[in-house]
Amino acid sequence: MKNIYFRILLIMGLMFATTSIIYLQSQEKKTVYEEKILTVKNNYQCTKCGLLLEAAKQPSAYNCTSGGIHQWNNLGEVGQNNYQCKKCGLSLKSMKQPSAYNCTKGGSHQWNSLGEKSQNNYNYQCTKCGLSLKSAKQPSAYNCTSGGIHQWNNLGEVGQNNYQCKKCGLSLKSMKQPSAYNCTSGGIHQWNNLGEVGQNNYQCTKCGLLLKSAKQPSAYNCTSGGIHQWNNLGEVGQNDYQCKKCGLLLKSAKQPSAYNCTKGGIHQWNKL
Repeated sequence: MKNIYFRILLIMGLMFATTSIIYLQSQEKKTVYEEKILTVKNNYQCTKCGLLLEAAKQPSAYNCTSGGIHQWNNLGEVGQNNYQCKKCGLSLKSMKQPSAYNCTKGGSHQWNSLGEKSQNNYNYQCTKCGLSLKSAKQPSAYNCTSGGIHQWNNLGEVGQNNYQCKKCGLSLKSMKQPSAYNCTSGGIHQWNNLGEVGQNNYQCTKCGLLLKSAKQPSAYNCTSGGIHQWNNLGEVGQNDYQCKKCGLLLKSAKQPSAYNCTKGGIHQWNKL
């Protein structure tokens, strides 16, 4: 009799242990799935104002800078491949060819693959259309939005220093001073080192340049003349904010500072 009770208790114990293991495994799978959902980002574009965002879910529709509400179009998952639409000029990083629906120039997008981005990237700019991107090798030359083929210029390896050309206004992150050849405003670039990349959003209230910087960037050589007038908008974060007055878009840990909107007065921030 004791043996029977022992066997019954043993079987019940095994059943409980098995059920617990199955439950824990299902919870682990659920957690992994939820984490994946939160980390996977998609490219969204508003077909009214043209704003492009990388977001884990559809952004807020409120306060489109073109009036009324945003009309978001999901273009597909963010990835390591550079694409550009040869109709509207939109460039983005995508896992595969983005959705063709709802080009802001009407009809469907005409996507052109410009090549893959990797860990070791270089700054390239087309001297015809002005498009700049980060790529592991020279991007595809096909379908320049200015007609014919792209004329790519390798400006040097991507790095942790902010540079801007005071002639054409191009800003980029570079390991060292970028190549001076082939400024889109003619002649050579006149590069200005604005300081190290960091975790604060700074904007010049004169020229509108936005930078992520470790400290207040150098004031020299504002493209609007004289010196930059930098405004610290707060810490860089994972939340997308846009000012519905000036259209400035940035990623911030919390609502950015409202002071010194480039359109005058204060920023009117909208969390997307």
